[in-house]
Amino acid sequence: SSPPPLVAPPTRPPAVTRLSPGEAVCSPGGAVVTVAVENLKQVTRASDIRVSFSTLLLPTDLASDPSFLLSSSMELTTLRFTLPDSPGMDAEAVPLRIWSIENATRVAETTFLCEDTRLATLQYAVPARLMGGTSSSPVTIAIANAGITDGDTPELAASPAGVAVSLVRQTLGEDVAELEVLLSVPRVVVGAVTLSVSPAGCVARDACPNKWVDVVIESMDPDAVRVSTFAPMQESTYGGTELRVRLANMPSADAAAGAILQLGTRNTTLTRATASAGSTDASFLLPPSSAPATLPPLLFLRNASAPLVFPAVFEYRSALAPSVAQLSPSAAPISSSARIRLKIENLPGTDDPALLAVEFEWTSGLRRAGTVEAVSRSNPALHAAKVQALKVDVLSPSGEGTPAGTVTVRAFHRAFPAAAATLVSGFSFVDESLPQISQVKGSGGAGEREGLAPMSMPSDLVLSVRSTPRGASSDALSVFLGGARLTVALVSIDASERTARVTAATRPSTTAGLKSGLVAFGAPPDGCDDACCVSGACGSACAGVYVACFGVRYYDDLLPQLKVKSGGSGPDVGGGQIVVWISNFPTLVSAGDAAVIVRSNAQETQAQMQVVSSSLAGTEAVIVPPVFDLGGDAERVVTITISPHVRQDKAVSFSYRYIHVSPRLASLSLSGGRNDKSHLVAARVEYLLPGAALLVLFAGRALPGDQVSVQMSATSISALVTFTLPASPTLIGETPVIIQRVSCADPCADAVVFAFSLLDARQPELVAPIPQRGPSQLDTLPTVSCAEFPAVSSDALTASLSSSSGTVYSLEILSLAWSTEAGSTAYISLSQPAALSEGAYIVAINADDGSGVPKAVAFPFEVYNGNAARVVSASPAAVPTTVVVDGAKLALESEVSALVANFPQGLASTQVVARIGGQEAEVLEVLDVASCLPAALDCNRTRVLIRLPPLASPGSLTVSLEPLGG
Repeated sequence: SSPPPLVAPPTRPPAVTRLSPGEAVCSPGGAVVTVAVENLKQVTRASDIRVSFSTLLLPTDLASDPSFLLSSSMELTTLRFTLPDSPGMDAEAVPLRIWSIENATRVAETTFLCEDTRLATLQYAVPARLMGGTSSSPVTIAIANAGITDGDTPELAASPAGVAVSLVRQTLGEDVAELEVLLSVPRVVVGAVTLSVSPAGCVARDACPNKWVDVVIESMDPDAVRVSTFAPMQESTYGGTELRVRLANMPSADAAAGAILQLGTRNTTLTRATASAGSTDASFLLPPSSAPATLPPLLFLRNASAPLVFPAVFEYRSALAPSVAQLSPSAAPISSSARIRLKIENLPGTDDPALLAVEFEWTSGLRRAGTVEAVSRSNPALHAAKVQALKVDVLSPSGEGTPAGTVTVRAFHRAFPAAAATLVSGFSFVDESLPQISQVKGSGGAGEREGLAPMSMPSDLVLSVRSTPRGASSDALSVFLGGARLTVALVSIDASERTARVTAATRPSTTAGLKSGLVAFGAPPDGCDDACCVSGACGSACAGVYVACFGVRYYDDLLPQLKVKSGGSGPDVGGGQIVVWISNFPTLVSAGDAAVIVRSNAQETQAQMQVVSSSLAGTEAVIVPPVFDLGGDAERVVTITISPHVRQDKAVSFSYRYIHVSPRLASLSLSGGRNDKSHLVAARVEYLLPGAALLVLFAGRALPGDQVSVQMSATSISALVTFTLPASPTLIGETPVIIQRVSCADPCADAVVFAFSLLDARQPELVAPIPQRGPSQLDTLPTVSCAEFPAVSSDALTASLSSSSGTVYSLEILSLAWSTEAGSTAYISLSQPAALSEGAYIVAINADDGSGVPKAVAFPFEVYNGNAARVVSASPAAVPTTVVVDGAKLALESEVSALVANFPQGLASTQVVARIGGQEAEVLEVLDVASCLPAALDCNRTRVLIRLPPLASPGSLTVSLEPLGG
């Protein structure tokens, strides 16, 4: 390898270019600080560097400071050291000085902010709003450095006059005191209520100003119509999704008619409203926004003197750039349309194919539109317009006016044509009667259209070709690359499959980058070389000769080469893993042998790295990206540099994309339970900010901190949050649970919100088997089993069957029986109305036990035609398409087994016709697995095994089975 370049000593004054962190608690010490200094001149030994903090000279050796690290060159010196215990420096800017003993006059200076650990600070107060006129409302307050000692009761005061406060409990942690108080606010007090908290004996504010905390709670008029909650609190600038607003004290949905929501200069009208339990849920479609913005929403109601103010602002966030994540197949014929499937990320969602467009653009500027046939959303549970991944099935253009060549693919929502997902040179239209390159394999790597080759030396180049001309001869084959004719070492032609494999030797190159290449089957005329692949004029330049174009990308094999094997993007909260492979790189014994720096403009931070393996052959490492502040951006591309300490001239860099994320619920151990019992719940939450203190709210009340535990995963991508929900006999139904950062406002836009279903312990409970579906021809429903059912006679029961259209049928109670075991279970038999239409229904059973509390159970039930043929099950649900492996096309034929009810029996495989997407499939076997008498209902079962034809592209296709002749 070449020696490192010589660098002149710096002449400019030394300066600190990076200090991380810039502030920390100085007493006790222990904070690890990283400092980067430019123009200090190279320091070769740790004993030559000096670091002073205030008046203290810090140790600069591993024996005294295990965290110490020194990396130095003429341009930049990086230090890592541990702060000592420095009492008495709270809230001070402490001087930090760095110099070399070689020249003590060249000093780099900056200041470090020591945090004030004596100041009591409010961590949170929830809820931030309460109802005036109630006898008492619980409020949970957490204060850091409160100065409250165990056994002492803190001083509490509330204003204005008439507001009373009392302490319910206090939990003293190592750093935070958590208090639960009861506030009683008169009905006449509307607006700010101030609660003052201080340690015992600290009655006067002047006596202990550092320990006096004021908490402001908003008191609301209990009778006034108001916006109690709204969701979501943020959305992308595309808009189009639904904003749901809960209006308290509005018992009738009619009162919301004509409501107008104002967001900045845009208005939107009410789409629907439903009333429940004294409040109304109103829905509005969010308008798009031309730019990111934080706006205070206003709601205008008919006959209202003033608009309703929301409890928090609404945020329009920048939308992520749409991208084509997958495309298959990567080529289509020009003679006929082909089905293409695109997976598009970060595009506004839709269920309507007509709202999406896919265009193909040739290098000549020609554009042709594809036909979007189908679209499916990655998460159907989301609002249809929500930004998400889409799978789009497109028919490619074909026929006259569709030339062969590589194209750029653009996919966009017609409402937002400027936000297009673009794939450059990732798709080609081919004339299948002409030769096509299916793989280019260089010594540095292979691809479908490009290979990798080193600059410094010749290397083997292997080309796989399909649709070779009939009668092609290996003797008349030529290969061109970058304007030069290559030496062909080996040619293998399979005339029956019309494929060829060509091995040639590349020449060294003086420049890196892509060079075009050409294979000619026959003697090329003058002017027929790889230049026509760039100009697109091979048809005229190589008239009479079959040719195919390819590319080879040269790389400088004498310099370090980095390849990102996985993890090219990740969340702004850090975590995850980037796996990289580096060749021509100094051997690393440990992660401490190199620095990993993340840079974007003036922002810079360090990343952790783990060395998997390192040798002369190359280095494999795993990098864990740190938290990165995007400053409100939806995404940002940063540069990550890996710099070995022994050879900083061998540093390598690559781009990494940070994406803004919000915390989200990944899994939940329990989603509901009886309201007379406590429940231990474990929630796995993704994208939490590492190290952030969490708060869990249940029905608006904060759970005690000692009942919440957080365990971060090894990659910091997810955390397991475990907490106990208390028994709540007064709560029934969907009860909100909120997990949020302590530092986030109430309400918190980045909170994780889910519903925990509390079952009324006084109500009966359905037990398995719960009826789900049945044929319309029966006159009875399947037996319903209920635990905890009241001990009543069948005369005290009523039952009904409700259709989705609103029709309600009364059901006869045919029988009521009981189990003989403890905890008696009731078995209820119900009639089924005659001639029910197929569809979805709700079955409800009500019992009157004289307690005054209605007892009821309800469940969904599907009615189907018991005589009609239907598919009971099919396996597998997905099959692979045609794939290309090492240049060879594999036309895969998959077998599918279907169990069919009420199919004609006694048929041979030749008497059944199977089709998939218009193509005929081969029926391998027809087996009657259950046969019944002709009068039996929904009894016959037939298993049909079919072999599907090769499928050219992914997509959702319908499989049909029918007896020959119908």
